[in-house]
Amino acid sequence: VMMTQMINNSAESGGAVFVNKLFLLETYNVTYILNHAKLQGNSVVILNVYKSVKMKCIFQLNSGSTIYSTQSNYIHYCTCTFFSNKGSAVKVKMGGVLFIQMCTFQHNLGVKAGGIHVERYRSIYLERIIFMHNSAYSIEYEHAGGIYVYSCKVLAIKETNFISSKLRQMMLGFGGGIKLKRVFRFSLQNSTFYDNKARHGGGIY
Repeated sequence: VMMTQMINNSAESGGAVFVNKLFLLETYNVTYILNHAKLQGNSVVILNVYKSVKMKCIFQLNSGSTIYSTQSNYIHYCTCTFFSNKGSAVKVKMGGVLFIQMCTFQHNLGVKAGGIHVERYRSIYLERIIFMHNSAYSIEYEHAGGIYVYSCKVLAIKETNFISSKLRQMMLGFGGGIKLKRVFRFSLQNSTFYDNKARHGGGIY
């Protein structure tokens, strides 16, 4: 998919795109605006795709989880922008490698995380990313403004900025920028945390 606009589409799941059982999905310079899904993945739902690549894509003013992916072996997002979406900008579950680089997550609002929500992944690599003014509103303890990770073997973050991420339920919140649970190996290099807020662990919990 190249140089395409997906605007004001709606569905039960996958407002703009729903993909199931594909070996390779490549998306370049695609814009997703005002798409909506009642269940999950307001712009894109990706199920059982071996390799998924997105470059120079824009996701703006969508509602639901902007990208929902499960059971993918390799995901690579590069130079993408996620702006003012309601629902985690990226939500992935039960997969192999998640590699996100040179992307911007700004003013996104989600349940578990405004920016990235990951559960049960083998390896996660985040490089040169900006998280700015993202927030989460879950009434439970398990949420974070920027990134929420539950269960992975390797999480490596490099040259990434977390700015003004917060939790709507401040009295219940753990991790303004990052919330980690059951992460075996975590590394953080050359990154900045500024003005993030939570009850416990304003930057990282």
